[in-house]
Amino acid sequence: MQSVQELEAKIKEIIKYKEQTRNLGSYDREKILESYKDLIGKFNYGRNSESNYKEIVDNLTKIVSIEDGKIVVSGDIKVFDGTSLGRGYAFYDNDYTSHEIPEEDCILVHCTNYFPNDGVIKTLYDGKKEYTVPLEVNGEENEVTFRHHRHTAHFVANGVVGNTGDGNTWENMKYIVFEPASFHKDQIVSESFSDTFTNGSVKLSDKAILMVEKDAYDKLTEKQKQNYNVVLYTGDFRQAVQNLLVLGNQKLAYTDANDPIHSLSINSSMEENLNYRDMCLNYVINHTFDGSSKITITLDELVQVINILKENHLRRIKKCFTQTGKIVEDPLLTFIYGSGIVANGDGTFSVLSEEEVKKRYIHDNSPVSTIEVNDVDFQEAIGIKDTYEKTLIQNEIKQNEYNQMMEELDEAYELNDLLSTNIGQISLISQPLSEYLNYISEQLNKKMPLGLIARCSLRQMNIFYTNEEYEHVIEKNELYDEIIDGITIKFDNNKSLLENINNGTKKMYEIVSDLEKMKDAPTL
Repeated sequence: MQSVQELEAKIKEIIKYKEQTRNLGSYDREKILESYKDLIGKFNYGRNSESNYKEIVDNLTKIVSIEDGKIVVSGDIKVFDGTSLGRGYAFYDNDYTSHEIPEEDCILVHCTNYFPNDGVIKTLYDGKKEYTVPLEVNGEENEVTFRHHRHTAHFVANGVVGNTGDGNTWENMKYIVFEPASFHKDQIVSESFSDTFTNGSVKLSDKAILMVEKDAYDKLTEKQKQNYNVVLYTGDFRQAVQNLLVLGNQKLAYTDANDPIHSLSINSSMEENLNYRDMCLNYVINHTFDGSSKITITLDELVQVINILKENHLRRIKKCFTQTGKIVEDPLLTFIYGSGIVANGDGTFSVLSEEEVKKRYIHDNSPVSTIEVNDVDFQEAIGIKDTYEKTLIQNEIKQNEYNQMMEELDEAYELNDLLSTNIGQISLISQPLSEYLNYISEQLNKKMPLGLIARCSLRQMNIFYTNEEYEHVIEKNELYDEIIDGITIKFDNNKSLLENINNGTKKMYEIVSDLEKMKDAPTL
């Protein structure tokens, strides 16, 4: 693409020719326009006729001007429409023959609302871009923040992406960078015109042109203004991009915003695996992970991470790895390997650093969608998955035990409520209360002397005589008569069951003590 200085000279010539043709006859006008071909070059853009130079010249004089020493490009007028001719990866001649654009003519176009400080177009990861997204945990919606793991910078080659077929639209961008692709051929992964992307951030050359929305220009610092070859624009940024490309004699490429080049690449799979990992991990460890460093997590934390992943994103994990040439179908195994989770051998696990994880995705600069796993690392991932599944089984057993304990606890609470209730208000005996009364009877009988049996029920306590142990007791003794028929200690309906049992037990032991004394007394 021509430099700003060359473009400025061309604009001045355009204005000059416009003035020369204003009052000339048709013959002279055509002669001047013919000579203008050398200035503007051969136009082979889409369905625009080569012979239509007058319209081209007229339009060019309307779309460009020089104000306060700055080139201003208008996006309100179409010279050529580089997005209306449908999907394609090349420019078209007048006979609609498709051609590849030569490398030296390929211009990378990057549209953004973020000023490219230090002459660098940063990836989302290098720019430390954070996103806050919803995350469902145990059926409840939460929010989680994570650092985006995109390591690619994205461009359109010789054009600009129009509105997408699914209804997405582009608002005006403040800054549009034009950079010759030839400076970055070793970085470029995909050369699809609609989705050209690089591996890593892009350091711009001194040939780069920065087109700035006119209203945004005054907000730039003097340093920002001086660091770039600046061109201003007004109107629709998409048309302004195409107009500037036409002005610089660049062939337009017809692009399609729906081309899924990056989304089908291994680069996209890596960023999604790591993004999903960090969403779940930051929820579990309370946003203490920076998305870059190596950290250690416990088995319990790993289980939580995977459980949350399964609740939210596991179904979206792409099949991006192969083992001995065969696609790894298991999404959980793909996630464990692809997100860099390794075992430490002491029951804990590490989440590898960003640089370590990236080694699992290393490939040549081509938009591949799958990559072969490292077998040693993959076998370790299989072991981690097995550990997770065994832990789930153990946790289920523990959960069942916990549920049983909670049921027993519920019964204990119920029993406590019943024991605190007045006898007169208890209408029936529940299972825990019945078991408790049987237990009281068992404990009483452990302390009963031979020949006596105690019983505890909801309304009373009883002592029964069962053998000849007390035959020598004085026959006329009142207690002797009672023990033959059974001694009954009735409960007070206005007192709680627990209070009645305590009082009844005390009275029962007093009776037993008296009987023991009578048994030891001499007979008459």
